[in-house]
Amino acid sequence: MLMSALVVVALHAMDPAPTVKAEAPAETVPAGKPTWCDGVSVNESSPPTKLVLASEMYDGMTLEAMKEVARASCVDVDDPTRLAWVQAVRQSLSNQYGLSLADNERVMKLAVTLHGGASSWKKPSSPSEDPGCQQLAPLMDGTLSQRFSRVLERTAIDCGDWRSRENRAGLPSHFGSDYPPYWLVDFDGGFTSELAKASFVNEVLTDFKSLSKSAQQDLRYYTPWVNAAGVTLDDAKFRQQLAAMKLPETSAVRALLGFRRAVTRFERQRAFIEDAAKQRKGVEAFFLSGPAAARARWATESAANATLRDQVLALEEKRGAQPGGMNGCAKTLFAAFEPWMKAAVKVNPQVTPLELTMGDYVGSQLAYGLSLCGLNDAEAPVLDEVFSYYFHRSPLQRGSIAASQAGSVEGFNLATTKKLSLPEHLAPAKPVVNPPGLDLGVRGSLMPFDPHQLSSGVVAAMKAKGAVTTLTFKAETRKEPKLECGNTDKVWRITPGGTRIFEYKCKKVGETTVTGAPAPITVPTWAVGGIKVGTAVRFWPSQADGDRGWVIEAFADKSMKKRVNLLGARL
Repeated sequence: MLMSALVVVALHAMDPAPTVKAEAPAETVPAGKPTWCDGVSVNESSPPTKLVLASEMYDGMTLEAMKEVARASCVDVDDPTRLAWVQAVRQSLSNQYGLSLADNERVMKLAVTLHGGASSWKKPSSPSEDPGCQQLAPLMDGTLSQRFSRVLERTAIDCGDWRSRENRAGLPSHFGSDYPPYWLVDFDGGFTSELAKASFVNEVLTDFKSLSKSAQQDLRYYTPWVNAAGVTLDDAKFRQQLAAMKLPETSAVRALLGFRRAVTRFERQRAFIEDAAKQRKGVEAFFLSGPAAARARWATESAANATLRDQVLALEEKRGAQPGGMNGCAKTLFAAFEPWMKAAVKVNPQVTPLELTMGDYVGSQLAYGLSLCGLNDAEAPVLDEVFSYYFHRSPLQRGSIAASQAGSVEGFNLATTKKLSLPEHLAPAKPVVNPPGLDLGVRGSLMPFDPHQLSSGVVAAMKAKGAVTTLTFKAETRKEPKLECGNTDKVWRITPGGTRIFEYKCKKVGETTVTGAPAPITVPTWAVGGIKVGTAVRFWPSQADGDRGWVIEAFADKSMKKRVNLLGARL
């Protein structure tokens, strides 16, 4: 057992026990004889002479670390010094986990059962030998969110971590192994239990045990709290669910301690942040009001667009190890994309493809869904090269956790722009909700979509055949706008690696001369709305599919003054 500032006290020396007061939300542990020893046989001829408080243990007081207090608690119960020490240790245990008195007594009874007798209890050497782990073994059926929720439940009762082979058996490989795939549960109803949510909170919150006292006052270590604030933990619901799981008592108590640990750590960090926010307005925007506003906006938009959300989730479920199997999905999603694009252009009629962001809730769902369709829909094979650019470039919207992260970025931008007081070097945390890989390499794409690499031409002929239309271009010399683009100081999003992606702005600085005609391209007929002979088209030539391409923007004529199509959507 590793301990920091270890203090050991010889009970037989009758040193007085320390006074340990209850710390909210823990209940007070009263003085008195143990109530959990009835029916428990403790055969101990040499009770321990040393006890350690939970606060003095590096990893806190786990079931394995309760050996000495368990052995001391049910022997020599008339010794006032021993009773005082047991009470102090129990109170430190309750403070660590935020336990009620009833919870504390339940934990103590189990600890005595495990450690108090003559036989020595040993933790099972592997999940395969643990009855609780076997009861929560991940199933290969069910949705992706259900499978990952089971993984989180298993980690909560010490049945391996999310990387272990058994726990990853039911998860798709395209989610990788660099980060836990919280993406799978970050939507309304994604987590299937309170225990799974608590496992998430415990994983993402900063654990201050190895930090100095001064470091524990540094708000930079509290930024992951914003991600944890994307879920709520319901104690009453947890207890109902725990009872229904019918776990062996050892696993049930592990679940209880894990859940209460998440609640307690979260609330204590919240209290610190709220106190800091009273001193600096920027802290309020960064940690509290910005994320809260974003979560409220997400809740409204997710509920209003439940059909689209479910469409995209269904595509995610359907995606296999190899591309294909989703023919027709792009055309279906385009029915939602065209009105979204028209609304975006109405707000900003001059927006260029370089400036465009699909960072609102609907836009983000469409960018992701169309990227999946481009990868798997043979009728629109170029979509992934185009829309994955916007999906990864724009702020991501998924569920309440991603919204909380996005709101922190918004709060950071607000505080920076209005020069609100923020601690030096404070920056938004890395996101914990990260999308799956889109496997562009499987389709031979050499690079993600980059509007700088566009081809252009004036349509000379259009020939429809089946579901596709071939655009042929004139050989001529023409003028096109020359743009100067660059990043602003406004953060759009944070990458999984912590890199800030900044807002992009463009302005026209002149014209450039273009000569010749590009090779013909074939485009889905439903994505050439507004295009006719004489239309000027800027397009992305596929990096993998020969003559296939995708319209980026089209103008009524070669003067390029009136735009009629943007990303395949008729304006």
